[in-house]
Amino acid sequence: MLFSMLHPLDEVAPVIYKHGGKVDFVTQSSQKLVFTNDDPSLVMTYDKTLGVHAIWTLRRARAEVCVCVCVCVCVCRVLPVEK
Repeated sequence: MLFSMLHPLDEVAPVIYKHGGKVDFVTQSSQKLVFTNDDPSLVMTYDKTLGVHAIWTLRRARAEVCVCVCVCVCVCRVLPVEK
């Protein structure tokens, strides 16, 4: 599972992603974190199974998205797929 902090004083929160209308936690063990950047907020991952890199934008998730994925977590992040 991948976790994120947007600020050093923030709570650590699980990262969720949105792809094709589906929202879920980032839990793929084949995904490896390669690079992050804070301005703009970008994340690069590498999928060992497929052998491909992906670049994602990182932003704070809206409350309604968090509720549909996790009832107990109030502050979480989303990684929407950029095409």
